[in-house]
Amino acid sequence: MKSKIKQVKRNIWYVGSPFIQHSHDYHDVRHTCLYAETYDGKTIDINEADVLAFFGRQRFSDNLVEELNGLFHNKWVECEVNEDSDLCLKGKISDYLP
Repeated sequence: MKSKIKQVKRNIWYVGSPFIQHSHDYHDVRHTCLYAETYDGKTIDINEADVLAFFGRQRFSDNLVEELNGLFHNKWVECEVNEDSDLCLKGKISDYLP
């Protein structure tokens, strides 16, 4: 299925247990998600490891997310449904970027 990307975003959130909230031995677990929003209202997951490898980086920055947003804006991409029933980018990021 093809979709046209409107913008690329990255979310960061932390998950912890209320039972161990006051313990100094346990910390919340950090989760991240890189995704594209399309003009037709879909959300397409983008593999973060693939993006880091493509750009030769080890970590994400706000500048990298903004660069991805500019590179993918108004670009047509193929997406597929993964085993969790989420839409994800089909193929590698290098298939879509110069």
